Parts: sequence; structure tokens; C-alpha cells
Amino acid sequence: MMKFVINQKQSRSLLEEHAKSSFNFTFLGRNELFVAITFVMVGMFVYLLNEENRLIGLPAMVIGLLEIIKYPNRVKRWVKKKEKEIIFNKDLLFDISKDTLKITYDKLVKTHAFSNMRKCLVSKTGILFKISLAEYYYISFKSLETKTEEEDLLNTLIEGFREEQIIVKRT
Repeated sequence: MMKFVINQKQSRSLLEEHAKSSFNFTFLGRNELFVAITFVMVGMFVYLLNEENRLIGLPAMVIGLLEIIKYPNRVKRWVKKKEKEIIFNKDLLFDISKDTLKITYDKLVKTHAFSNMRKCLVSKTGILFKISLAEYYYISFKSLETKTEEEDLLNTLIEGFREEQIIVKRT
């Protein structure tokens, strides 16, 4: 039975890595700018083609423009929000066994069974354990000592989670 103990400080650079990894994991996150541009274009077409009521296209244009303006700072905004959480700048100890994740920081200990988690997302930079909508933890592969340990951990997670719970995108 493989068991992994990972000590990781929840620093600003780790949060930035987590944000970039998470934004690039989903289709919408990877293409957020294109979605915003599409909103602007659809709004413009509706505005130009609808002679009777041109105001119908304005909301889509405004939403698209606001998203385009916000896009360059999305990682910084997310990190700033996360810096206010209780675990920021804490040393977290992750204890991963074949079917559980135990998180320890300060004097608090939380144990979660893999079967009760929403998802486990594995990217090229780390692992995101989604416990619930509001609770999730990111482990950077930089916190592991060797590439072999990274592969062993990945194999343990693949064995421990149900197939529909784990998504691996290492590209």
C-alpha cells in the first residue's frame, strides 16, 4: 500500500499556479476571452440587424466588453480572493493513502474519503481535490521530491477514485 505525506505552504505563488492550472482545465476557462468576444459580436449583429428594437443587442455587448476588460487580471483577482481564506500562508500536511485524504494545518485535522469527494482533477502542474463546491485543495507537483513519486501518487489516485470522479489532463 502506497502512502504519501506532502508538506506544502499555501503561498501566493502556489495560488497563482493553482489558478492558472484550474483556468486551463476546462473548455470555458481556456477559451474565456473568445467567449467574451463572441458575446460582443452577437450583440453587435443583433443590434445592427434588429431595426425595430436595437436595444436588444446591448446587454450581450456590455457583458462581452466587461469580460474582455476583466480577462487580463483574472488570476490576480482569484488569488487576492483566496489570500483572505484561513489556510493562506499556512503549512498544510497532506496525508494520502489508497482511499483517503487527510489534511492537517494548525491544530485542525480533516479526513475525506475519496468516495465522498466530488472530483479529483490532475493537470500537468498538480492535483486538485474537490471536496465540495466550497472546499478544495491543490497539491503542486513541485512539492514532491521525485518524478517517480509523482507517478506513484497518480497511480494511487487512479486506483482509489471511481473512474467518473478522476480526470487526468497532463498535456
